[in-house]
Amino acid sequence: MQEQECTLDVKTIEAAVAGEQWALGKVLEYYEDYIEELATVEVEQPDGSVKKVVDEDLKQQIGMKLLEEINERGTTVLVVTHNREIVNAFKKRVIAMKKGVIVSDEQEGEYRNAN
Repeated sequence: MQEQECTLDVKTIEAAVAGEQWALGKVLEYYEDYIEELATVEVEQPDGSVKKVVDEDLKQQIGMKLLEEINERGTTVLVVTHNREIVNAFKKRVIAMKKGVIVSDEQEGEYRNAN
């Protein structure tokens, strides 16, 4: 991890532990460079050279794993997404909405197409 110019203050850390959205956002922002570094892979080019690229899927998985770990330690994490893979990977509570109205609420739900 590269040297960070600023650090997370105690107030932000405590707020993140308490589940405050603004604080969780700051934590993810603080670790963004580190997550990107972890998600960097080497890809061999047709000419034999090697190029480093960020695997966006891996980057997303690492970020989600961080949120999952925060959740397992007792903090409620709300993820709003249309991404089927994210929803199905968590196998947590899924609340589905259609036109602003809750149409289902399942404890171990999965992504379903709206009818």
